[in-house]
Amino acid sequence: MSEVFYNGITIPYSFITQFQQEAVYDDSGTDWHLTKFDISVQGILNSQYMSLIDPEFEVDSPNAKIDNPAQIMALVRTALLTPRKKFSIKFNGHELLPKNQDGNTGNVDAKNGPLPQSCLITQLTNTTFLITYRIIAHYWETRAVSIDQDGNVTATNRPSHGVVYNRWTETVDIDTYNYTRRTRQGKFIIRSDNKDALTADEYRDEMAMLSVPHGFLRESSQYVVSPDGLGIQYTIVDKEIFKQPPQPAFAAEGQYTESAPQRNPVRFIECWVKLYGSKDTSQAKLLETAIAVVTSKINIAAAVIQHGQKFPLKMALESSLIRVGMYDNWVYVEIKGQVSATRGKVGAIPIATRYGIPSVRITETPFSDSIPPSPVPGIPGLMTKGFPVKDYTPPYLLRGSALILLQAAAYYDPSLTNITLSADDDQLGPGLTAIGTGGFA
Repeated sequence: MSEVFYNGITIPYSFITQFQQEAVYDDSGTDWHLTKFDISVQGILNSQYMSLIDPEFEVDSPNAKIDNPAQIMALVRTALLTPRKKFSIKFNGHELLPKNQDGNTGNVDAKNGPLPQSCLITQLTNTTFLITYRIIAHYWETRAVSIDQDGNVTATNRPSHGVVYNRWTETVDIDTYNYTRRTRQGKFIIRSDNKDALTADEYRDEMAMLSVPHGFLRESSQYVVSPDGLGIQYTIVDKEIFKQPPQPAFAAEGQYTESAPQRNPVRFIECWVKLYGSKDTSQAKLLETAIAVVTSKINIAAAVIQHGQKFPLKMALESSLIRVGMYDNWVYVEIKGQVSATRGKVGAIPIATRYGIPSVRITETPFSDSIPPSPVPGIPGLMTKGFPVKDYTPPYLLRGSALILLQAAAYYDPSLTNITLSADDDQLGPGLTAIGTGGFA
C-alpha cells in the first residue's frame, strides 16, 4: 500500500496512477543531470474521517463535520498546491523518492520544486469524495544500493557537488594580421538543494574562471544569472596582442618617432606612452612606469655603436609633457628632443647591416620585451644588451572591482540558512527583505 504525504497533508487510501521517471539532460543533450518524477495519485476523502488527511481535523474541531466538496477543496487545495514543501511517497514502508543529502534540512528539490500541478476533488456521495492529485519533482541522484543479509534493499542518495553540469564551447577568430581572439561561451547549472546552501554565482570561481593565455589580454567577461537562480551563462573573450603592457598597466599605447631633415646635423626624437589602469591600480605607479618607459626608450634609441663601442649621445630636450586622467585612470607622458646626426643614416633610417646599428634598438619597447642578447651585425664578439622582463598579465578580478554578486528572485527554504546577506545589503535590491523571500515586505 502506498502512502502519499505533501505539505502536512496525507492523501488517504491513495492509489498511484502514474509514477513516471525521466532522465533530464543538459542543453547539449550530453549529461544526465536530473531525474524528473511526474506523479499522479488518487485518494478517497470522507467528511467523517477528515483527521486522516490532517490531524488538524479532529472529530471535535469545527472542521470535523465539513461535507461540502467546495469547503473541503478550500481546506486542502492551498496546502497541496503550495510549491517547495515536504514531499514523501512510500510503498510498503520504503521511500520511493531520493532523500536529501546529509546536512540539508530543507524541503526543496534540485530544481526549485517540488511543483504541484493540479488538485481535483470529485463528489461521489454526500460524504465521500475522490481526490486526483498531480505533482512534479526533480532530483539529482547518486544512489548507492546495498542489500543486507536478510535481503533488505537500501538505496541512499550520496552527497555530491552542488553543480550538476558545466558545458561550454570555444570560438577562435583570426584577423587579417593573424591576431587571435578566443571566446568561450558556457553555462553551468546548480542544484537548488545543494548541501552548502550556495547560490549559482558563488560557484563562478570554480566553473566559469578561465586563465589568460600568455600574449593575450582579457577583452571582456560577461555573466548572466538565469531567472530561476540556478544557472550562470558566461562569455569570456581574450585578445592576442603584440606586446604586453608594462606592470601595473592593463593596457598601453605608445609611439616612437625619429626624423632628420636633409643636410641637417641633428635628428629629432619623439616618444610618447599612454597607460591605462583598473579602478584599483595606483595612478602614481602608472605615471612612474610611463616616465620610465619613455626615458628608457630614448636612452636606448639615442645611443650609437661605433667600432664595437656604445656611445650615448647627449640630447637637447625640446619639451616634455605629462597628462593624467582626473576621472578615468590613465596617464600620458611625452618627451621631445634632438641629438646629433650620426654616420650610418639615410635621413633618420638606421642602416644596421653596414654600420652596426641594430634595428632591434629602434623597435624595442622597454619593460614589455623579453629580448635576449644577440650578436651585433658586422661586429664580431659584440652583443646587444638584452632587457629580459618577467611575463606579466594584469590581475583580472573574477567579479571586477565592484564585487557584484549575481542574484535572482528567490524563495524561502531552510536549506538556505548558510546565506548571510541581510536586508541592509544593497545587493538585494528594493523590496527584497532577505534571501529566499521575493516581493515587497
